[in-house]
Amino acid sequence: MSKIKEIPKGWKVSTPKEITDRGGLMTDGDWVESKDQDPNGNIRLVQLADIGDGRFLDKSSRYMTEEKANELKCTHLVKGDILIARMPDPLGRACIFPGLAIKAVTAVDVCIIRTNDQVDDYWLVHAINSFNFRKEILRRASGSTRTRISRRNLERIPSLVPPLPEQRKIAEILGAWDKAITLTERRIEAAQQRKKALMQRLLSGHVRFPGFVRSRKAQSIRLGIYPGDWKIRRLSDVTEIRSSNVDKKTKPSEQPVLLCNYMDVFNNDYIHKQIEFMEASATQTEIEKFTLKAEDVIITKDSETREEIAEPCVVTEDLENVICGYHLAVLRPRRNIISGFFLKDALRSFNVHHQFVKFANGITRFGLTLPAVHSVLVPVPPIEEQRKIAAVLQTCDREIDLLIQKLTALQRQKKGLMQRLLTGRVRVNV
Repeated sequence: MSKIKEIPKGWKVSTPKEITDRGGLMTDGDWVESKDQDPNGNIRLVQLADIGDGRFLDKSSRYMTEEKANELKCTHLVKGDILIARMPDPLGRACIFPGLAIKAVTAVDVCIIRTNDQVDDYWLVHAINSFNFRKEILRRASGSTRTRISRRNLERIPSLVPPLPEQRKIAEILGAWDKAITLTERRIEAAQQRKKALMQRLLSGHVRFPGFVRSRKAQSIRLGIYPGDWKIRRLSDVTEIRSSNVDKKTKPSEQPVLLCNYMDVFNNDYIHKQIEFMEASATQTEIEKFTLKAEDVIITKDSETREEIAEPCVVTEDLENVICGYHLAVLRPRRNIISGFFLKDALRSFNVHHQFVKFANGITRFGLTLPAVHSVLVPVPPIEEQRKIAAVLQTCDREIDLLIQKLTALQRQKKGLMQRLLTGRVRVNV
């Protein structure tokens, strides 16, 4: 993109520096060290974590005093400023600063663009976040362990610039997709919160289905308060627990297999044959021991944080030649006692998951020993009640999955639309 060969009629090529030279501003944020910050300060220090891909995330909570900001001659942010992250991830992501209830400045690894009245801010954010501009940012970036782009390199990237009325129309069209994406994200979040609340009530027995209640009494144990007609059992009593030692390597002396690895489990609630598993190899003994079967529950045995330990998923069908990989444990339910689909959600309930968090050991990386996994207590309702609870929660999962599919489709549509509109391959009527 360093040389733009085709320029649509009426468009021109400009760099961010050229765009902002005419009454605008392009500068880095300020060098604010830890010693300059004050949690009781009245100036917000916007961080890289606040810069999303097209939206302001408002995640951080760093502050400084106005006196210190004046001493350091900080650039105060103005509502409508464009903020560009000069470090990953992704590198070069941009958003519009929406303004905050208090004054704000930003960190040195964030670039500030303040445009003039000849440029539409929303169009420019889309242009900076476009495939071509992002590709050029990556080409001009430097650093091996901490990749970044300098403001000097950033301000020299050429871009196609349509007339202002066309900019506004492009921004309006892409803004409609942004609104649909935001609405769908909110619906996903609401559906997830509904499921979380329903899980807590159903998996604690605070809400029961008619026909299953055999006793109105409650039992209070260290795990919590549960119905008197439920059993509380150790995981080793209701499942066969197997810790996998199968790595990702392919060895000529072993048999080829497909490997269900850590990220397959971490990123999915359900493991099925539609997932693209990686290729690896295993011994005959490992294949016999770790081949995945319907209703197997797999948990992550290691994690970078305590809170993410023992993330569960359930296998929906027998998976021939797919075996469980390293850093994972297979919990094979004794199916006359416990349903794998019920167990998957039970392991996510607060009372059960808190046990895993407590048992995790480590400093920078956390892990679970097999004895710890064996000793975890789980509620065990009658098997038919388990299946009813699992069916209701699976309905919630299907709703969430459909919304995620819709979100993915909207994001894909917007990406294609950006490429056509921002290069002039498709022109808009103004």
